[in-house]
Amino acid sequence: MTALPRIVRRVFSAAVVFLALARPVLAEGEPARPEAGDPDVGSRIAGAVAFDGRLWLMGGARQMPGQNWALVSYDLATGTRVRAYSKGVAGLLAANGRFWILRQTSEGNYVLEEWTGNAFIERAKFSASQRNPLLALTAVGSRPAVLQLKGLRIMEDQGWRELKAKPSPENILGWGLASTATPADGSALYIGFDRGEWGGGMVRLDLKTGSLDEIESNAPAASGYAGGGTLLNGGLDPVNGIIPDPANPDCVIAAVGLVHFESAGRILRVCGREVSLIFEKLHPYQYDGRTMTVSEAFFGLHPSKDGFWAISNGGVYRFGKAGEPAHFDPPKLEDWNGLHISRALPGVLVMTTDVNWAMSVSGYTPMIVPLEDPAPASPSPGQEQ
Repeated sequence: MTALPRIVRRVFSAAVVFLALARPVLAEGEPARPEAGDPDVGSRIAGAVAFDGRLWLMGGARQMPGQNWALVSYDLATGTRVRAYSKGVAGLLAANGRFWILRQTSEGNYVLEEWTGNAFIERAKFSASQRNPLLALTAVGSRPAVLQLKGLRIMEDQGWRELKAKPSPENILGWGLASTATPADGSALYIGFDRGEWGGGMVRLDLKTGSLDEIESNAPAASGYAGGGTLLNGGLDPVNGIIPDPANPDCVIAAVGLVHFESAGRILRVCGREVSLIFEKLHPYQYDGRTMTVSEAFFGLHPSKDGFWAISNGGVYRFGKAGEPAHFDPPKLEDWNGLHISRALPGVLVMTTDVNWAMSVSGYTPMIVPLEDPAPASPSPGQEQ
């Protein structure tokens, strides 16, 4: 085999988790895991938020993606660790200067709690049947909301307001790690699913009518191992993050990425049901006398004050108002109180997680955690802008 470029040679080491993967030499058995890790969360971090001077981690050691996560926090100055809950956490949300968690207290019963500075305080309760399971804790405008299989539950002053999804949400929504975002105009909730090698895709929920639409695009992508050569294919493309588009009030930006024998991904803009390409980082290489191409897989997006951050298995990118993004090589992760973490980049933390490993052969994938909350509240449906 012709020697491959550095970005596609080293595959299963946590130290090179950010490097793109193409035509790897498979090792026998499961790749070795780092010895260090949080006692409750392990390396399977399903969510991470920096808030109130602490790094909050939600997850569960070797657990399949679900809702029964642990929640711990680390003081960013001293490293002091506190276990908030050993199990039962279904979601966490930092938005508009506030921090919320969703917790299951018993079978089918949930409580929404807000961090007050020294404790979590109960704000609302609800029950959910097995036929209407939870998918994500999200925000609609300045209000927390719970996405369920059959619709959306928004916390308002008078209690929960429910928006029923239609038609046939069971055929559109489903399992997987869900990411969500509402554009600045407050028109819809966009929902991305990460199902690893089983794809995921994106769905749009109209916040006035409750109508659901699957978002796909047959427009060609330059590298086609994920998505069959198109920009967005729900059966093949995991959507790993969605944020409001800082330049277009009726649009969102989505990260697509999968490392499963080949690496593929891209960053997309979605306006209504229209999909367009923002960025795709290609890596051609020679194999068996042919020129092959892989693209970097993107695993996270976060707003910044003048654009947004993106992280891939090839590095970290900062997108500004115009032009090509600034690229930063994968920072070296160091042991910090048992966690693998880097503070080398201003304004963000970089970590790794093996949560995708439960659904693909990706190994460790990168996470980026912002140290700021730059995004203003989007208007709720019917709210004056």
